[in-house]
Amino acid sequence: IFSSLERIDVITNAMHLRGFSKHKKRTWYSRRKLKKGDFAALAVSFGIAGAAIYIAVFVNHGRFYNPFQ
Repeated sequence: IFSSLERIDVITNAMHLRGFSKHKKRTWYSRRKLKKGDFAALAVSFGIAGAAIYIAVFVNHGRFYNPFQ
């Protein structure tokens, strides 16, 4: 009996988190528009990635050790 009650509790919590409740309205995923802070974070991320690639290729002359340079 206790294992059945535990399973009921788990299923109830899962249904509640998915939007099932006593109200008939369900929640759905909604897409949010990007804001200025999001674009700034993307720009910083791409800038750091670009700087890392530039340093790896042009400053260090590649990733691998070349004894003939």
